[in-house]
Amino acid sequence: MSIPSGCTHANGDIGPLFGTWAFDKITVDDNPIPDYTEGLMISFQGSFFIIDRVEMDLIENYQRIYGKWEREGDTMTFDGKEEYLAGTFPEELGVAPNGSFSVRVISESNKEMVWQRIGDDGKIWIYTLRKLI
Repeated sequence: MSIPSGCTHANGDIGPLFGTWAFDKITVDDNPIPDYTEGLMISFQGSFFIIDRVEMDLIENYQRIYGKWEREGDTMTFDGKEEYLAGTFPEELGVAPNGSFSVRVISESNKEMVWQRIGDDGKIWIYTLRKLI
């Protein structure tokens, strides 16, 4: 008897992005965002993403959002269209709760990834992610 697994490469190989990543650090114009507790994680599987926000001491603050993403060159876009999106983006990301946003991949390896996003106000957001699994 086989047990199906939910962690497979759906619809093709997405390379080192596949798996779960922790947002280790988020900065705005080189300043860490206030009160960030490193509780955000993003998982990639095929063309879908899941963002989880977990505060270990306050499990009632758990938040999950999922939707579609795509990559073209060094630009990743997270789709906030209603037919794809469930939930709202966590405020720590500095994006519209129900919108789409794009980041530029500054660097990436099998263990770490750095993204940059320029906000509507011109501020530069840097997201440093670490591979968990």
